[in-house]
Amino acid sequence: MSINEIQRAPSALHLAYNLGNSATETANNVMRLKDARPPSITPSIRIYAEALLTDRMTLEELETQAKLIKYKVVRNAVLEVLPLLQEFSETHEITWFKKASKYPFRITKGIDVPVQPLGFGRIDGKVQAVFSPFWKNIAHSVNQFRTAITLIQRGYIDQMDGDIEAFLWLETTQTTESRGRELAVRDHATADQLTELEYYGMVQNLIDAIAIVKAEWTPKRNKIQPTDEPNPFGF
Repeated sequence: MSINEIQRAPSALHLAYNLGNSATETANNVMRLKDARPPSITPSIRIYAEALLTDRMTLEELETQAKLIKYKVVRNAVLEVLPLLQEFSETHEITWFKKASKYPFRITKGIDVPVQPLGFGRIDGKVQAVFSPFWKNIAHSVNQFRTAITLIQRGYIDQMDGDIEAFLWLETTQTTESRGRELAVRDHATADQLTELEYYGMVQNLIDAIAIVKAEWTPKRNKIQPTDEPNPFGF
């Protein structure tokens, strides 16, 4: 998924993943994505995950449907992730699960980012939101993870007025080509959130990166951007 403008990053998790150690590095990441324009994966996986974790459809039914996805990179990602979601559902007690709305979070004036879980439900005895960077098969670095969970806490958990007690982070890391992806589940207690000083340093990084992108980026010839498949299940 490309970032058309850094001010409107596609998600908090994308934003955290593309933050560099400097404004220049962040700007370069953004400009690279603006030119690449790869297909979006996360919304497609969110649809399939919600159907699986709510027991609306079986793994086999979803895999059959996923094989019909037009774009190969999206199709392969969904097919790789579905068994891991099944593994997650079998190793955690999920009493109920619902899809979640997107919450806009204003980091600072002119910089908004949406925060949207995969969904939320009563998991392991408490109401938890589930987040996952399904659009990639490598783990966030320590600092990227700390940034992501800070944005999740400020932009989603704090806005829910106590309705969400905690959240889980599902990573699908790639080990070897033969073994494919593996599931790792972490909760927000596994990493420290950014300190106030670090948080405002991140904000300044973004502000400076925006200025660099506006000054240096020259759009390449427009390409047709692949979009997600329409919801194949009618819900």
